[in-house]
Amino acid sequence: MSQHNLLNSDIHLASFDDHYLYDSLSIRIDTVQQDCRQLAYHCFEMITQLVNDEEPTALQRYLPATLQWRHEAENKNSD
Repeated sequence: MSQHNLLNSDIHLASFDDHYLYDSLSIRIDTVQQDCRQLAYHCFEMITQLVNDEEPTALQRYLPATLQWRHEAENKNSD
């Protein structure tokens, strides 16, 4: 982005999964934080059912995520 002089532009970047290093970047990148503990639990539950020759109770799971906003509040409300 610095090569193309875009650091001060209106570009809004986002990424999946959160990491503490995003807080130290000079560019603000909002992230979607996934619940890794719940994800692992559901994967283990499904794999255990398959190992036991059982049909998994649910083939799709909904796991809520958390948005980690790093832009100012005015940018969040402009969409």
